[in-house]
Amino acid sequence: MLVLAFDAQAQAARTYARVAQDLPAVWKARFPAAAEAFLADPGKRGILAAQLDGRIIYYYHFHAVVPILVREGDEVKSRGTRTVELWVQYKPGFEYELSFERMDRLAGQAKRWIR
Repeated sequence: MLVLAFDAQAQAARTYARVAQDLPAVWKARFPAAAEAFLADPGKRGILAAQLDGRIIYYYHFHAVVPILVREGDEVKSRGTRTVELWVQYKPGFEYELSFERMDRLAGQAKRWIR
């Protein structure tokens, strides 16, 4: 029975394509520096599901390519790019949350990979 409940919840997960489509707008609303690119599922492991406060939540792994910004006097200039690890948390019925944590530090218990 628990497996059936989990499978029903897994259907509420969004696809990587949908999250990748939404991510630029979510990023822009939270950070002043625009990301140059988002690389979806770099480890090719799928979606990470976890339980948090009795609900299933989903994590999507991305690498974000962001500019390295430096201040020169009154101007801010870009000095190349760097890649940062990014986790997008999705709770069905809520907005996305962005996290720069390591995978083992993400919120939730009973984590498992789903496709």
